[in-house]
Amino acid sequence: MKKSPKVLAVIGPTATGKTVIAASIAKAIGSEVISADSQLVYQDLQIGVARPTPEETQGVPHHMIGIIPPTEVFSAGEYANLARPILENLLSQGQIPVLCGGTGFYIRALLQPNCLPDVPVDPVFRETIAQTIEQYGLETLYKQLETLDPERAGEIHPNDQVRIIRALEIIEATGQKVPRSEFEFAYPVQAIGLTYQNRELHVKMIRKRLETMVATGFLEEVQAIYTRYGDCFALQNAHGYPELLKVIYGEMTLEQALDQIEINIRQYSKRQMTWFRRFPGIHWYEVDVQSKYDIITDVIKRFV
Repeated sequence: MKKSPKVLAVIGPTATGKTVIAASIAKAIGSEVISADSQLVYQDLQIGVARPTPEETQGVPHHMIGIIPPTEVFSAGEYANLARPILENLLSQGQIPVLCGGTGFYIRALLQPNCLPDVPVDPVFRETIAQTIEQYGLETLYKQLETLDPERAGEIHPNDQVRIIRALEIIEATGQKVPRSEFEFAYPVQAIGLTYQNRELHVKMIRKRLETMVATGFLEEVQAIYTRYGDCFALQNAHGYPELLKVIYGEMTLEQALDQIEINIRQYSKRQMTWFRRFPGIHWYEVDVQSKYDIITDVIKRFV
C-alpha cells in the first residue's frame, strides 16, 4: 500500500497552468491550496500577476493571496512565518495541503525552516545600500552580487531588490558567499513539476498570456495602483509592472514594454527551471503533451 505524502507541491515555471491543476487536485482530495508566489501576496495586483479567478479556484480555499499592501517589502522568511501555521493546521486535520507556485525561495523557506541564514538585518548596511540605489540604481548592486556570488545572482531576477540586498547583506556579514544547504524538508513532500516539452510553444504561451492581460486591463491596473500608492514597491518589482509604468510615464511604447516584459519572463522562467531541477523527488509532467485531466488523474492515482 502506498503512503500518501503529507504535502503536495505543484511547482514549475510561469505559464504552465499550475493554478487550475493545483485547485483541481485540492478539490478532488478535499483539501486547500497555499499559494507560494511572491507576487500574488500583494493586494490590488490582479491582472498582471494572474490572480486566480473564482472559476479557477473552483470553490477551494486559497491562502497567502492578496495579504499585504503593494507598498511593503515582503521576504521569504515572513512568508514562511505566515504560511506555516496554515500548513500545520491542515496537517493537524489530516488533510494534504497543496502548495502552488513558482517562487522557490518561498517553498523552501516554508518546508525547510532552517534553510535561511541566521544573519540579522543590519540597518547601517541597509541605509548605505539605499543610498547606492538612489545614486547609481539597482543594476549596480546586481552587478556587485554577480561578482561576489555569481551562482546566487543567477537565481535572482536583476529587478528583485529584496533578494539582491539580502544576499549582499549576508555576504557582508559573513565574508562568504550565500550558503547553500541540502534540501532537508521538515515534512514528507511530493513535488509535481509542470513544464513544456516544446520550449518554443512555452514562449508563445507566455506572449499570448501577456497580450491577454493587456487586453483585459493590465495597463489600467498599473495606472490605478500608481494613482493610489504612487511609485510603490510592487510596481517596481512585480513582473511587467515597471515596464508598463514606463508606458504611463511616456518613456516606452506599449509594444516596447511588451517585448521587454516577454524577455524578462523568459529569463525568469529559465531561472525557475534551474532552481526546480534541484528539487528532490520531483515528478515532471509536460503540459503540452498531457492534458490537464490526465495530469490530475495521474497525480491522484500515484501520490494521494
